[in-house]
Amino acid sequence: MKLLHPARYAAVTSTLALVIALGGTSYAALVITGKDIKDNTVTSADIKNGNIKLKDLAASTQDGLTGAPGATGATGATGATGNVGASGATGASGATGASGATGATGPSNGYSDRDFNAVSINTTPTALISLALPAGKYLVDFKGTALHHTSADSVIVTCSVSYAGGPSDESIATLAPTVPSYATVALKLAVDIPAPTIVSVTCFHNGSNVSVMRSVMTAVKVATLN
Repeated sequence: MKLLHPARYAAVTSTLALVIALGGTSYAALVITGKDIKDNTVTSADIKNGNIKLKDLAASTQDGLTGAPGATGATGATGATGNVGASGATGASGATGASGATGATGPSNGYSDRDFNAVSINTTPTALISLALPAGKYLVDFKGTALHHTSADSVIVTCSVSYAGGPSDESIATLAPTVPSYATVALKLAVDIPAPTIVSVTCFHNGSNVSVMRSVMTAVKVATLN
């Protein structure tokens, strides 16, 4: 191989350097695209570290970059329990109410008398039966049977119950003109007796041969009379 003279080599070298220097700008302006790069030729060594960004990667590749879930953190310490508030004081018991007034006395006493014998009565009042009663309110009841046994005339029998100075009740029974003839005499009286007294039943008739038998008289003391 024929070698260049040293002086000529230096001139050639200088000229080459100048050409490269003058063409450097045009070279740098060239754009390299994917078409200029042979497939599967760019390696990790050709890429500057830290130059690839997340947006340069495919979406599927980005999804694959998600790390595994981290371990569950330790449970925090349980807070201290608050103090229980003190119980409120028990209210004082209410005062006992006053006792109610004593109720009125109910029926407490009963009085009764009876005479089953036949008592002949006259044309003037004849006493049949009586009860001695202390002061108080009473319901008085009398029942007897008038008997006409010898006369064929119709006879009227009148009976009454009363006490001295007080009200009375009267009952009239008519005896038919047959022998014998019977009629019931019934009396009722409600009285307020101010002091102890005797309540009596008397009867009389307008004919003859009349008697009253099976006489029963009762008196029941009550609290009120309406």
